[in-house]
Amino acid sequence: MPESGERTCTLPKGFTDPDGKVYRKVTLRPARVRDEIRALEDFRVYLRPESLPHVLLARVITALGPLRQLEPGLLERLPPEDLTVLEMTYRDMNEYPPSGIPKAEGQKGVTP
Repeated sequence: MPESGERTCTLPKGFTDPDGKVYRKVTLRPARVRDEIRALEDFRVYLRPESLPHVLLARVITALGPLRQLEPGLLERLPPEDLTVLEMTYRDMNEYPPSGIPKAEGQKGVTP
């Protein structure tokens, strides 16, 4: 059953699996405070603060084609156009101003 407030968007290029099948439909749920806190506490963000958008998006994406659980590394391999669509959908769903997804302490928001 879809979670309240979920949105589906279509990525411009999509994710290509090892068999060559391209998946462009993505479903995201609204972020919870716990998602953002845990993303900020994630060891990957401590090592590479620029990975925060990938870690956060991996927590709120409920489906990418047949995939139901995503790792941030998969999102890092998406083309920039796809990441921009995901970030903009995240911002809109969670009513963030256009400045972007929250960044690690001391960094400014992501801009496409």
